[in-house]
Amino acid sequence: MKNIKLSITALILATIFLFVSTHSTYEYFDNERRDKIFKKYENFDCNQMKNQFYVDLKNHELKYFFSGYIENQKLRSELKKLGIEDFYQGCVINVHSECYDELLGKYLKKEKNVDLENLWK
Repeated sequence: MKNIKLSITALILATIFLFVSTHSTYEYFDNERRDKIFKKYENFDCNQMKNQFYVDLKNHELKYFFSGYIENQKLRSELKKLGIEDFYQGCVINVHSECYDELLGKYLKKEKNVDLENLWK
């Protein structure tokens, strides 16, 4: 009986460890992916950002860049529902990302009848 309890305990601990390890690995690679995207886009000028918007639109990989003191979780959840990945920049403002976001706003208003400004509220 003691061996069975020990085996069950070991199995439970191994399962927990596997779950935590898998989750941490996923988070790490997702952060690496997001960092690569962010670094790529932060070096674009406004025209390159506009061109990239149309590439992303064609590939169904739209993004939204926003900044500020506080992350807006409501905005994040609404963007996720629309299939748009958000990139929070903290207090750093990349002027060129506004070119991309402007096109995104026009696209959402025209194609999905969604006002990007109202998602903040």
